[in-house]
Amino acid sequence: MIELAVSVSLLLAGTLVPLLLWTTPVWARRVALICGVSGSLTGLALALRLLAGDEGFVAPLPFTLAFGSASIGIDALSAFFLVPLFVLGALCTVYGYGYLQSHPSGQAVVGGAFFNLLILSMVGVLLARDAVVFLIAWELMTVTSYALMTLDHGEAEVRRAGFVYLIAGHLGVVALLGLFLTLGGPTASFGFAAMAKAAAQGPAPFIVALTLVGFGVKAGLVPLYVWLPEAHAAAPSHISAFMSGVLVKMGVYGILRMLGWLPPLAWLGYLLVGLGILGALLGIALALYQRDMKRSFAYSTVENVGLIVLGLGLAEVGQVHHQPLLSALGLAAALLHVWNHATMKGLLFLGAGSILHSTGSKDLEKLGGLLKRMPWTGAAIMGGAVAVAGLPPLNGFVSEFFLYDALLTGGLSLGRFLGLLAVLVAGGLALVGGLAALTFLRVSGIALLGEPRSEASAKAHESSSWMVAPLVVLMSVCLLISVFPVAVLEMFESVMRGQLGAEALAAFAPLVEAKGAVTMLSRCLGAVWLALLVAGLGTWLWIGRVPTSVITWSCGYLKPTARMQYTASSFAELFTELLLPKRLRPRAQPVLVKWSFPAPTRYSARHEDPLTRGFYEPFFVRWADRFSHLRWLQQGVLNAYLFYILAAVVLAMAWVSLFGGH
Repeated sequence: MIELAVSVSLLLAGTLVPLLLWTTPVWARRVALICGVSGSLTGLALALRLLAGDEGFVAPLPFTLAFGSASIGIDALSAFFLVPLFVLGALCTVYGYGYLQSHPSGQAVVGGAFFNLLILSMVGVLLARDAVVFLIAWELMTVTSYALMTLDHGEAEVRRAGFVYLIAGHLGVVALLGLFLTLGGPTASFGFAAMAKAAAQGPAPFIVALTLVGFGVKAGLVPLYVWLPEAHAAAPSHISAFMSGVLVKMGVYGILRMLGWLPPLAWLGYLLVGLGILGALLGIALALYQRDMKRSFAYSTVENVGLIVLGLGLAEVGQVHHQPLLSALGLAAALLHVWNHATMKGLLFLGAGSILHSTGSKDLEKLGGLLKRMPWTGAAIMGGAVAVAGLPPLNGFVSEFFLYDALLTGGLSLGRFLGLLAVLVAGGLALVGGLAALTFLRVSGIALLGEPRSEASAKAHESSSWMVAPLVVLMSVCLLISVFPVAVLEMFESVMRGQLGAEALAAFAPLVEAKGAVTMLSRCLGAVWLALLVAGLGTWLWIGRVPTSVITWSCGYLKPTARMQYTASSFAELFTELLLPKRLRPRAQPVLVKWSFPAPTRYSARHEDPLTRGFYEPFFVRWADRFSHLRWLQQGVLNAYLFYILAAVVLAMAWVSLFGGH
């Protein structure tokens, strides 16, 4: 409790004091940095202690609300999500201090102060133990993240992204209001404990629908993800990293919290599995051909959220069919991927921000040859690409290994029909892995290797230590999770017991014992890392003995140029035309070459989101046109507005008089 009070106090001071020191921006930014990092590290110590086995608590707040007393608390599930929040919060605070140095001083001060407020609002979401406190913290999180996302509001792309984010976020809040009113309205009790009892007896389909819409918008669940690529591409890069690594996990937290309230439902498990594999396939398919590096990473976030939801669905199916091993494997995969994705995607977005800071561009067609100019950033992006593609020997492979194990071991034990479905889902997961490998081979190869495609790329230089140090830390965390997965999984014990019970935990225990599959996997990955270390050391020593300048055969060309290389679009076209359905491909506008001496031609392609282009934009345009016919009500006359208020009050009183007794 003391650590929590200290952490919250430091984060609050890191929000208010920099704004009071507005006239001295240097000190304002330093205070925001010190308070943000120290507050995050203090909170991290508390979260790790709770995951290690300490008891949580519930405490009333020193004020009352309209519907009763307000309270906060912390349990294993809250502590689990606090860990990536505080880890990435501290690292992004450090990174942002260096990243915003080139911004106007006012923007830099606001960015530092509001980032601490964003961390604080997320702490409020995870600690809330009643609906009113939760919604206040949730709305504060949405508004603060919007303010940070639109720091560069002079650009039209940023303004559009912020508008889309606000619309999506508030549509989700409407669903959450409906959810809490459904659960707490009949008894006028909005505490989580009372609503959990109501959820067990309430209309499950309606509750699930409101849960998936309300929390699915924030999580980027298909088909509610359309704000995510817009926002992540437009935001400052450390905000993109934090939104992808932590903000979307607040939606996952809400879904997990609600699953703990509901009894096991077979159809819900199948629905989550379907949404998960569909989201993974759609997200990585759209990531494959994006020119904007950050937009490609954003669509990969949709894919990874799909993998997390797939694990949650498998856990639900295992509970329904009394298969504790399947439940444990599915939940372990989901929980581990939550942490893995926070580190992997934080690493990639911060690396992309370093490139953007150095070159002024995130367009893959204008990059190239950056690995030798920005070795630390380039190595971090290549490591993050291997991890997020689910390739050994990094941590993304470990959590996807659990998904395959759940599908092929637990799924096949469900019977012929369900076993066949499990195999088909495993095949879809393999396709996701293949597309992910292609996607990040393309991004890292085009951006980091070859020759520069622009003058800015040719003059690129490594970023400051404020921006490089968080990359090194995140890469180290990815490595440690891959080598010591058993130690990480042991930290999930209290969360898994709370969500699934002791039976599933007992079924999972043999996998992490001395001769279990997870232990053997960690030893194999450790051996791979040792072999890579020895090979790298040997190569470095060998290179030191050979001449530093040699003549190489270059296929008859005196010097390679960027025009001899694949472009990002042409590399993607090789696979999009073969692997993706027509509706998911970019819309190309080729110009046919005619005659023997053709005139200069131009090829262009539009990389629009198919759901935005084909459904959301036509839907909102159509309804906006219909509502425009009601503009005559908006007179701008005070007397007319007073009449509207009077009419609404009279109608409400009439309704209460007629039906209030029922």
